[in-house]
Formats: sequence, C-alpha cells, structure tokens
Amino acid sequence: LTSPGIVRISKALQSINTLTSLNLSYNNITDEAANDIAAVISLNAQLQELDISNNNLQATGLTTIAKSLKSVCTLTKLYISNNVNPEHETANRTTLSNDASSSIAVAVSCNTKLRKINVSENGFSIMGTVRALQDISTITKLFLSNSYVTNNLAVVIAAVISCNTGLQVLDISKNHLQHTGITPIAKALQGINTLIKLYISNNSITDEAAEDIAAVLMCNSELRLFDISHNKLQATGAVTILKVFQNHSTIRKIYVDNNDITEVASEDIATVCANNAQLKELYFNDNSFTGTEAYNLYSHC
Repeated sequence: LTSPGIVRISKALQSINTLTSLNLSYNNITDEAANDIAAVISLNAQLQELDISNNNLQATGLTTIAKSLKSVCTLTKLYISNNVNPEHETANRTTLSNDASSSIAVAVSCNTKLRKINVSENGFSIMGTVRALQDISTITKLFLSNSYVTNNLAVVIAAVISCNTGLQVLDISKNHLQHTGITPIAKALQGINTLIKLYISNNSITDEAAEDIAAVLMCNSELRLFDISHNKLQATGAVTILKVFQNHSTIRKIYVDNNDITEVASEDIATVCANNAQLKELYFNDNSFTGTEAYNLYSHC
C-alpha cells in the first residue's frame, strides 16, 4: 500500500474506537497520510501496539502522529524506526527533526507501560525520547541503532538500562560509541541477567572495552545472540570476550566478523565451538586469519 491507500483505510478506521493493535509497517507511507493516521490513533485510546516502521514518513509526519499519541496511555509497543531520511528534509530539517524528537518524547512519557520501543534509523537525535524512558521500568526490547548516540546520551541510556532490569533485547549498533560511550552502557548491563540478544556492531569498539563487555556476557548466561561485528577488536580483546562463551550453553549466533582479529584467537574460538553444541551460526569473515588458521578453526565448528 502507498499513502492514498492508507488514507482510505484510515478514514474507514475512524468509525472504530476499539483498536488495540495497528501495524502499518512497510507501506511506503509519506506525510500525506499522517493526519488520517493521527485521527485513527486519537479515536482509539486503548491502543496497545503501534508499528509505523519502515515507511517514508518525514519529521513533519512523525510529529503529527506522535502528537496524537498523547491521547493514549496504554501503549506497550511503539515501533517508528526507518522513516526519516535526512536527504529528503527541507532547509528547516534541524527544526523539524527537533519537533519530531520532542513529540515522540512526550508520547513516550504518556505511556509508562511500554515494553518494546524501536526509534532506530530516523536521522535525528533521540535524546528527549531516551530521557523520557528513564521513567519507565517495563522495557524488555530497546532498539536505538543509528540514532546519533553521543557520549552524553550513552550515560542516559545506561540509566534507562538500570531502571529496566528485565531487558531482553538491546540494539545500540551503528552509533560509533567507542570506548567512552560503550563503557557506561556495559556497566549498566552488568546489573541485569535477562539479556537474550545484544547488538553492539559498528561502534568502533577496541580491546579497551573488552573486559567490560565480557562482564556483561558473564552476567547474562541465557544470551542467544551476540553481535560485535564491524568494530576494531584485535586478538586480545576477542579472546577476553569469547572465552566467556566457553561456559554458555544457550548461545546460538555469534557475529565477530569485520574486526581485526588474528590467528592468536583461534584456539579460544575453537573451544567456544567445541563447547557449544547448540551453536547455529558463527560469523568470523573479514578478519585477519590466514588460510591455515581459518581451516583449523572451522574444523572445530
């Protein structure tokens, strides 16, 4: 569906006030449909799940929809990722993006029972939204990838994590946090033991952060997926982190591709493979192994 189709459906839905779930993802929706979608939301005060991710809404449209959420206080799931493309915004892009960010933050603050929130890949800062999340303690899934996370915002994210000790999924990939940004988040994650998926790829992570990350993994023995790909890990850091998985029986997928890991780490990685019969996927491509070491590694997996 495109915006005209969504507009027609939205107008029909405006005669309904019993919706609890509304999923409009992957529909190529533009700002043209925002007012009608907002009208539907305003009429359904018991809405629990809203997914408008992966469309072509820009800051103006997101602002309109987010403002309508002030009439709802029952949301448990809010997915608005992959919409705003900075290249499509006008000369007032900064102002419009700030309006969208502020409106989303207000919507979040009105819905203190949120369990799942995805504000990734929208081309503007999410500082206000994350600050609002500090007043929520029910979050189990938090997606913040490619969201202009600065070191100051990383500290706020750490505070959110500390308030949500039942967190199961965290995605902070593509933020180039480096050691100073990843450290407060990692230390906060050491206070929970419920993680099953952790995505920290594309963050310029070096060996300096390895011990803190390893401590997170030790506290979360039920982890099933770990993605630290596309970083700057070398053999020492990789060994520190991957040794933890020698005692994990639940891990299914490990992504350590596109780092700078050499054959020094091969023995420990092979041990991880040998000790985890349930391991389904190991991505180790685009590192610095030679052909012989790579063969020795995969012969254990």
